[in-house]
Amino acid sequence: MTVMNSVQEKNLKIARHQPMVAKERLFNSILFESLALGLTIPLSKFITDKEINDVAIVSVFMSLYCVFWNYVYNLIFEKLYLRAREQWSTVIRIMHSVGFETTLIVGTVPFIALMLDISFVAALELEAGLLVFFFIYTFVFNWGYDKFIHVIVNKWFTISV
Repeated sequence: MTVMNSVQEKNLKIARHQPMVAKERLFNSILFESLALGLTIPLSKFITDKEINDVAIVSVFMSLYCVFWNYVYNLIFEKLYLRAREQWSTVIRIMHSVGFETTLIVGTVPFIALMLDISFVAALELEAGLLVFFFIYTFVFNWGYDKFIHVIVNKWFTISV
């Protein structure tokens, strides 16, 4: 019987890492956006005093864009940071969240201003509020997904029939 030291145990955990397969990555993105829409549509309606339909249309289009970008961003991030998601440190999770939200600003602010017929500054203020919300939401969602859901869902999507 051999006794593994902590470095060997850590290396074994890294070796057993199962990255998200494409189906799970898509599931992750859709779950992320669905929960976000349920929270942000009523909040945006309250903040902007715009019609719920207008806010919902903008939110759904932005969500579709975010699903696409979430998929691509996580794929790139995981290729660059070759550690099991379950082992990401708080610093890595913060870097992940900041990077994702930062890359959304350029495309979303002009879109918000145009679609809601508000000034660029008002759209920037709304985006700033959404960024604070999504910074926290992204961190909490991904931590919860990795700790509780990924383990189960990864098995569903990797089972061979």
